[in-house]
Amino acid sequence: MSKKGFLTIILDLIFIIVFNIVFFVSGGFDRPLSVWIAYIFIHLAYIMVLITPLFAKKSSVSAIFNFSLYYVSTIYFVIEFIVGLIFIISVPDSYVASLVVQLILLGLYGGVLIANLLANDTTAENVARDEAEIAYIKSVSSQIKMLMAKPSDKKAQKEIEALYDLVHTSPSRSCGEAKPIEAQMQVKYYELEGAVKSDDTDAILAKTKDFVALVEERNRILSLNN
Repeated sequence: MSKKGFLTIILDLIFIIVFNIVFFVSGGFDRPLSVWIAYIFIHLAYIMVLITPLFAKKSSVSAIFNFSLYYVSTIYFVIEFIVGLIFIISVPDSYVASLVVQLILLGLYGGVLIANLLANDTTAENVARDEAEIAYIKSVSSQIKMLMAKPSDKKAQKEIEALYDLVHTSPSRSCGEAKPIEAQMQVKYYELEGAVKSDDTDAILAKTKDFVALVEERNRILSLNN
């Protein structure tokens, strides 16, 4: 275990250690059920603060997800700690109020936490989709860019350069209707690459023209859907 990991565990245990020392020194084990219920719920709330980061969906914006979930759990812990202390200090004979109040708090917390998890999942899926679509455009652009200087014919070079500019400036956000066009674009790239390798000027110009038509059709579809 690293030094940082060890110190993190010690930091996490400080509250548990201090709280339990104060709890047992101040009143011992002979407590009514209402107090023990508060004791358990306080520990549960603190444990939720510690394990909440495990619920965050892994993505490029995990830090934002962690913060929102951690904030919810921290608020729950603070409220539960205050409510729990009230029952511990007041020492009510009946456990009903202690149990009901803290179950309500737990239910409210669970609802808010689940709502945040669902919202974060949706956001993470959208982020992942956006990143994949941006990566697609970057990938196609970089592939075309590598072909620009290879043809011996200057006109062919300029046509490929114009194709690169068109793809590079195309919208990254895609849609279902554009997916078949994007698949055709990938096939057309391989055809263009083959023409460039053989340095067949006529084939390069023809394949580039077809490629441009596909990109323009994709852009048209996206303009209608966005």
